[in-house]
Amino acid sequence: MWSDIDYMHEYRDFTVSNTRYAKQADYVKALHDQNIKYVPIVDAGVAYRPNALDKYDFFNNAGDIWIKAADGTPFIGRVWPNDSVFPDFFNPNAAGVWQAGITSLFTAIPFDGLWLDMNEIANFCNGVCY
Repeated sequence: MWSDIDYMHEYRDFTVSNTRYAKQADYVKALHDQNIKYVPIVDAGVAYRPNALDKYDFFNNAGDIWIKAADGTPFIGRVWPNDSVFPDFFNPNAAGVWQAGITSLFTAIPFDGLWLDMNEIANFCNGVCY
């Protein structure tokens, strides 16, 4: 069984919607009880929410791991969560931050694999969006 981006809270990686999927962990347990594997989706485009009123722990705790625009600021593109930034996996801190996100999601819902969607760092804009 797999879940597309709808399980996330506002299409934010490593989150689970508390309204639409409040019982996702119970659902995954029921799948596992039937020997059915569960694979949620994760995207390379991370919701860019520097001023979000609600807390987005993954983004807020990631530090400066993002691909940069020519002026040195994070490159802001657009994918499913609209404004998005992309991890620079050449940054020595990026893998650890990504692993922490995966661990956090696994704690919430014990998945059996991950569907890494748009792992080519896709952007719905032709270059910089702004």
